[in-house]
Amino acid sequence: MPSANRGLFHLGSDMISAQFQQLDLDADQSVQMWLVDDQVKMLEVEDPKLVGGLDALKAALGAPEATLEFAWDVLTLKGGPSRGISICVNPDNQMVLRVAVYRPTTLAAYEKILRVDRSVREFEPD
Repeated sequence: MPSANRGLFHLGSDMISAQFQQLDLDADQSVQMWLVDDQVKMLEVEDPKLVGGLDALKAALGAPEATLEFAWDVLTLKGGPSRGISICVNPDNQMVLRVAVYRPTTLAAYEKILRVDRSVREFEPD
């Protein structure tokens, strides 16, 4: 069910204008839906509840396709863009921070048109 959490953002290094809409699945789980030109481009779950945990996910997906910098640490693209799934894992405690699914693509295209920039930004007061 849609929540009040929605807004505009830019995706990828090409800064593509996108809308996001949070869909609440239950009291403690939601999905963020990313839309470009009214088409769903990506679904993301923060702090996912994984059946079998990270070990089962690693066994199913194998070695990461790439490892990218992330706002707080490192984004490990387990499975990777060519399989249409990105898994953000905290390297310190191996907790899965978020899972994103999208149409399979190349790593270069993922970085240009899908990657969400979650870097901390400081704004200058007016």
